[in-house]
Amino acid sequence: MTVFDLHCHPSFKSSLLNDDLNQCPTPIDFVDIQIKAPLGLGPCLEKVAGDSLDSQSSFGQIPGGSLVVASFLAFERVYAFVEDLKRVKNLGKNVFQNMKDEKDSYFDILTNRDVAHFLTFLSKKSGLRQYQLVQSIADYPANPDVNTVYVVVSIEGGHNFYVQKKLLDQEQGDHPQEIIEQLKFWKRHSADPLTAGQFPRLLYITMTHHGQNLLANHAWAIPIRFAGNTVDVGSFDPTGNGLSEVGEQFLRTALSEEAGQKRILIDVKHLGLASRKRVYEIMEKDFPTVPILATHMGVTGTSWDQPPFERIDSPADHPQNMVVSYQPSGGFLREIPPTDSDHSGLTSIKFNTWSINLYDEDIIRIMRSGGLIGVSMDRRILGAVGVEPERFSRHDFPKNWLTMEKPTLPPKGKGMLYPTKALPNQFDGNQSKVQQDLWAFCQNVIHLVLITELAKGNADPESAVSASIDPWDHICLGSDFDGLVSAIKTCPTSEQLPHFFGQRMKATLEAMAAHLNTSPFIVNPIEIPADVIDRLSFKNGLNFLKKHFN
Repeated sequence: MTVFDLHCHPSFKSSLLNDDLNQCPTPIDFVDIQIKAPLGLGPCLEKVAGDSLDSQSSFGQIPGGSLVVASFLAFERVYAFVEDLKRVKNLGKNVFQNMKDEKDSYFDILTNRDVAHFLTFLSKKSGLRQYQLVQSIADYPANPDVNTVYVVVSIEGGHNFYVQKKLLDQEQGDHPQEIIEQLKFWKRHSADPLTAGQFPRLLYITMTHHGQNLLANHAWAIPIRFAGNTVDVGSFDPTGNGLSEVGEQFLRTALSEEAGQKRILIDVKHLGLASRKRVYEIMEKDFPTVPILATHMGVTGTSWDQPPFERIDSPADHPQNMVVSYQPSGGFLREIPPTDSDHSGLTSIKFNTWSINLYDEDIIRIMRSGGLIGVSMDRRILGAVGVEPERFSRHDFPKNWLTMEKPTLPPKGKGMLYPTKALPNQFDGNQSKVQQDLWAFCQNVIHLVLITELAKGNADPESAVSASIDPWDHICLGSDFDGLVSAIKTCPTSEQLPHFFGQRMKATLEAMAAHLNTSPFIVNPIEIPADVIDRLSFKNGLNFLKKHFN
């Protein structure tokens, strides 16, 4: 079975395992990360962390014939200050130290390490498995070779276009304009046959990542334990104020088709809420026919005007931040049978309510644009694990949240979209984490469809979606594999994707839709297409590229 993946990092981990790039494992190799620990605990910690640290989508793990979007990035400097990462013992000896000392610019790290590692590997391909760079959808054959993986390129984080070695220098004086010029440089060279091999054409750019950059404020994205060490520039803490003037210019430059250059689409993943709202304004006003991407997502299950917060704090030790703690918020209920510990009753399959995920309004705007939403395989993003508090930038924190009353969960009246009875039959009594993770993935998919269908015919144009939009055509896989994700138990690596997209997923979606259709708010029943697995696993991604990557 071939798959389409809108966002993965097949060569990222292998590129960090030696200071000398030529001595790194190839991107086809399985990376086995080793951890330093006292008393011989290293192997135990490696087993616990294996999902996040070892290879999940090396090119040797991706099924042959597949079409994937490989995302490249310069690892942000703030990670060099994370104590936990110092336990990794088989990284290049000076990789993190060079980041701390700002030996190279982000652009040089991007091009001379991550992208160069991939391109050098491509030129030395051998054996039965082959790898092909896709510069337009015309490069993907009608009958793909079952021994070839076809690769489209993207870049994650606007910081990758920083050309000054010192981050502070890049963000002051006349230097911010250099970021725009470097994006133009990439676009020019990707259009030139003589240099396109070194600067591949980009399908999209994710404007932000985990660290603060000059272009746009980002959404909180990491476990709180990582955040103890901060830096003056580029910290994990969101500290900006929405989309900056430079960020808006960056967006317009990426989308420009001036002088026959190819448009680079914009991915809203990792953008903070205020930044996303501004992107939607610009896109709907000035680029109404251009699709919006959200490449490796989950959903919050709620409106951005009605977050299920538990409390909002203003911490003295983080004066630029607001901290929001959330009430557990779920969609479908399931029955927990009596056990020895007597944990019986009803519980919900949770959503992750962090603002890094899509609010209902986000879903409407992306669907309305004819965009594509990639569903992540990260248990944390999907809500399969508990949700920690998240930090917001005080500058762009939604002011209306401060005057809201703490919401009651489950919501009463109009806000209750999901049935108050448990999912029947196959969902009762099954405590397997593997099955729970599949439920979480499917529930996120179902919510994308639900919100889109409810928006059809809405009298408010800001909240409406055209009746011609079929949400099942605009959802795909965006695994984020090898992006340090905690992979869902159902499918820990790309090798299991053909099994993951199978009859059990279809049956789960059908059961969820049937149960949801018992809700009085569902006027038009949600139907699961007969070819839903083909659409989610491959067809939707291929069709999108046929329209927007010519």
